[in-house]
Amino acid sequence: MYTITVMNPKGGCGKSTLAVNIAGMYALQGSRSKAALLDLDPQGSSRFWLQQRSPDRPPIGTATRRSAVPADTDVLVIDTPAGMSARQLVLADETDVLVVPMLPSPIDVAAARAFLDQLQGCKRIRSGRVRVGTVANRAREDTLASARLEDFLEGLQIGGHRVEMITMLRPTHNYVYAVDRGLTIFELSPSRCYYDQEQWQPLLSWLRRGNTGR
Repeated sequence: MYTITVMNPKGGCGKSTLAVNIAGMYALQGSRSKAALLDLDPQGSSRFWLQQRSPDRPPIGTATRRSAVPADTDVLVIDTPAGMSARQLVLADETDVLVVPMLPSPIDVAAARAFLDQLQGCKRIRSGRVRVGTVANRAREDTLASARLEDFLEGLQIGGHRVEMITMLRPTHNYVYAVDRGLTIFELSPSRCYYDQEQWQPLLSWLRRGNTGR
């Protein structure tokens, strides 16, 4: 089972938005990948999204604990809560891929810096066996805040391994529109969100590089 964990102790950085769209992307591949969402966030944002999803759409499994994940799952996407605990560090260490969304604000950058320092203590992450990448979320191009975030992300390393800054996602109502309907950004009309779909392509390519058998 290929496991993708979306994690950042800072609340409100867009973890659930990334998680549901990643799971939905794999579900859209049809029989090639059976996707499931493990929602560990007490707020249940990912579960809310699944409840809005039409049964006519490609199915996505769901669970609130690891032992309840459907046995036939090929790709598991884990949506984590805000805050950091020893349990979450273990979870980060046991995943295949760790995606860290960050917002372009000094407070969020400071929180991300502390989180990445904590990840230095995870053996598999420090050795490079867990791939770690960052996403600049709700970032407007050509703004000072986004430029500062990009500069910070470009220089990140854990255990001597570069933490890749994967892509930048703009703030747009398209994500709210999609979540309200249980849809992914890839299931909306390209005429509505072509630019958003383009911004996702680097992240999708990066995830697939670690899952070449799927």
